[in-house]
Amino acid sequence: MRLFIPLVFSLAYFDYNSTHPISQAILEKMPEWAGHWQNPSSKHRPGQKVRGLLEQSREEIAQCLGVSHKEIFFTSGGTESNHLALQGLAGCLPTGALILSSPTEHPCLLGALQILERRGFRVCYLPVDSNGVVKPDVLRAHITGASLVSLMLANNETGAITDINSISAMCRENGVLLHTDAVQALGKMEVDLSLVDAASMSAHKIGGLKGVGLLYVRSGLKPDPVFLGGEQEKGIRPGTENSLGILSFAHAFKHGIQPNPLVRTLRDQFESGLQSMGRDYFRINGGIHRVGNTSNVTFFGYDGQSLVLQLDMDGHFVSMGAACSSGSVKPSPVLLAAGLSEEEAKSTLRISFGCYNTPSEVDSLLRSLKKILKTGS
Repeated sequence: MRLFIPLVFSLAYFDYNSTHPISQAILEKMPEWAGHWQNPSSKHRPGQKVRGLLEQSREEIAQCLGVSHKEIFFTSGGTESNHLALQGLAGCLPTGALILSSPTEHPCLLGALQILERRGFRVCYLPVDSNGVVKPDVLRAHITGASLVSLMLANNETGAITDINSISAMCRENGVLLHTDAVQALGKMEVDLSLVDAASMSAHKIGGLKGVGLLYVRSGLKPDPVFLGGEQEKGIRPGTENSLGILSFAHAFKHGIQPNPLVRTLRDQFESGLQSMGRDYFRINGGIHRVGNTSNVTFFGYDGQSLVLQLDMDGHFVSMGAACSSGSVKPSPVLLAAGLSEEEAKSTLRISFGCYNTPSEVDSLLRSLKKILKTGS
């Protein structure tokens, strides 16, 4: 039986940072994988067969990332991975230890930091530049006395890339643990785990199933579990593993973690088309050092929610920012921290491209925007 990408993805879907369509290769494997429904913790032969497939997936993912399989722990997604990283690593530190992060992190990571603050840890939110990233000089001015740094590799809203090489060197020099949220970086840029002590990733951002993620933890570190009640994942993440999701994650790694230059071409085609409309209408946020699939655009004088709905009616699907907060009418904290006004932040769209987009879809999106912005027929 052959499965196909759902019809919605044959339309102009430009919300890949929210979720990537399930890849064709994974859809074709799902009927086979559905037979592996047994609990991998069961000691009978069917359960142990699933356990073997799960561990094989761990080995394959570790090989793709250039790390040991012993350093990979499966979770329910990026949110849990970020909480396990922050709360787990903080459990290795004395209460009151200083943790450095930024106001432009994903909401789930900011939530983990808030929990740690309530537990008595000191959290310093480092100022960001106009692109929404922490510059190495800023970290250098605050790193003395810190125990843990957590900075995302690529921003989920703007695509802006953090200089993780310089930040890693600084953390190593000062004996500070470094975690990075690599959820939006995976599949869009190189992810070098030798630079960090821990990293969070999610399957559905690279074409795998939702509900599964991973946390990389460098050998020698053992984060405290957030949940108690089982010995799965070496006791660090108890609970029955999502076997089907993990199989999809490994398959996605084998087929989709290398950046696709054609996606960057589509993003550049879109931004060049915007330029032809005149700079008075828009500004592209995030600077030039962005992952190749993301355009975060402020349309001056226009309501972002209205633009999303009008584009939707034309068959073009975009967002205003992080999917987890898409129902909020509040302006994006990422854009506010980068210096945009509330009005500008509410006038901003996130257009994120992927492997199933085509040049003709980009042209169609530009025509629709041109009509909506009343710049001509």
